[in-house]
Amino acid sequence: MELLNALGLDLKVFVAQFVNFAILYFILAKFAIPKVTAMVKARQDEIDAGLKNAEAAQLALEQAQEKEAAVVAQANSQARQIINEAKQKGKQAETKIVAQAKEQAQTILTNGEKQAQTEKAKLMQSAKEELAEIISIGMRNLADEKIDPTKIKDSYLKQGLVG
Repeated sequence: MELLNALGLDLKVFVAQFVNFAILYFILAKFAIPKVTAMVKARQDEIDAGLKNAEAAQLALEQAQEKEAAVVAQANSQARQIINEAKQKGKQAETKIVAQAKEQAQTILTNGEKQAQTEKAKLMQSAKEELAEIISIGMRNLADEKIDPTKIKDSYLKQGLVG
């Protein structure tokens, strides 16, 4: 006892405090600690569920990214195919248009040549007719008058028929 008094402890106060502590502990253990433990367990379950959801969301995100990459790759492939088809159709159309243009050019050239030949034949015919007319006039003049050949030439020069 002297030792407890030397330390400044009173045995009556110490026993009373111990009893108070035991009562408080019993009340807390009976009512408060189970509720706090249940709240901590519920919170831990929420955290675990959140982590599982986060993992599932991460997995879903990775799958969505893989699908996106596949869709983009497929779209690029289809785009290349469409471009190639368009190029091929363009080349076919170009070949067809060039062939039609060549055909039209050949037709125009042929028609032009025919027209030139027709014009040439007309000019030749006209020249022959004029020459025949000139010869006919000259022959009549010679037959009607006894003209000297130099007079004929002068006559033709005056008419502009000889250059």
